[in-house]
Amino acid sequence: MPTLDNHQSTDYTKPKRIQGSLFERFKNYCGPQDSVTGCIPWLASKNAKGYGQIMNDSENFRRPLLAHRVAWQAAGLTLRKDLEILHTCNNPACVNVEHLEQGTHKDNIRGASIAGTMKGPRKFTKDDCLYVKREVGKGRMQKEVAQEIGCSPALITKILKGQLKYANS
Repeated sequence: MPTLDNHQSTDYTKPKRIQGSLFERFKNYCGPQDSVTGCIPWLASKNAKGYGQIMNDSENFRRPLLAHRVAWQAAGLTLRKDLEILHTCNNPACVNVEHLEQGTHKDNIRGASIAGTMKGPRKFTKDDCLYVKREVGKGRMQKEVAQEIGCSPALITKILKGQLKYANS
C-alpha cells in the first residue's frame, strides 16, 4: 500500500500554512514517520478526540475533514460511505495509510476494546457514592466534586437522588 511519508528529516519543524489544493495542504501537515511505530503524525489541527482535521475549502461549503480519511483518498483508495477508516495502530493522529483499513463501526469498537483504548463509563462503588454524598453534605459544590472524581454534575445529581446503580465494592 502507498505511504505518504514526505518528511524523513529528523530536524523537521512544523509547517507554515500554505495555499493550494486539499491534497497539497494535506501533505504539508504530515510529520516525519516515527522510526519505532511507523506512524506519520498529523501536525495541524486536531479535534477533541485527537483525530487530525483539515478544512475542505469547497466553493459550496467549508467544513473540517478527518485527516486520516483524506490520507486514504490521497493514496488513491476508495472511501465506502457505509464503512469507517480504522487505525490499526490505535493512534488517532496517525495518517500513515499502511496503518489504516476500512471496517464497520462494530469492527472499530471491537478493535478499540481489544487494544484497551476505548474508555467505557466509570463504574462507581458504594464507597464512591458515599464519598459524593459526604462531600456535598459538607457544602462542596456538585460541579467541584464532579471535576474531582471525573464525571458530570448530572451524574452527581443521580448519586444524590439514589438513582445510580453502583458496582459491588
